[in-house]
Amino acid sequence: MDLFLSMKQSTYENYRMPNIFQVTAVPEYLKTNTEFYVEYELLDSDRIDIICQKYYNDSTYEFLVYAFNDIVDPGEDLPKFGKELDRYILGKVPSGKSQNDRVFSGNDLTSYRDYYVSINNTKKKIKLPKPPYVELVIQAIERNYE
Repeated sequence: MDLFLSMKQSTYENYRMPNIFQVTAVPEYLKTNTEFYVEYELLDSDRIDIICQKYYNDSTYEFLVYAFNDIVDPGEDLPKFGKELDRYILGKVPSGKSQNDRVFSGNDLTSYRDYYVSINNTKKKIKLPKPPYVELVIQAIERNYE
């Protein structure tokens, strides 16, 4: 499926082009019913295209996993590991503060580092639509472009 060809067209300065800002939504009943998906925990070495190749025998189903998990910006919405996580945390800590300085998270007092690590850890679990339901999910995604 070529998503750019199936997107609604917009006009900008007399040019017709795909509306790349269009939202791709998967119905909640598919994303919340465990009959339709399996949970997968991302590891340091994982890439979505490789997971798709292994699970679906098709690396181009990357868009399916992104849509199913509401991943709009993979750089922000997927977990980071190792040095990439360290750089991310350093970029998030306010100027003049250390990553070991304390900050409130809800009702708890924690370090900036622990706070951002806990946020990062929530991004490790993704849902993979089960192969028998892939076409159903793709059809739901395509309805966004009609």
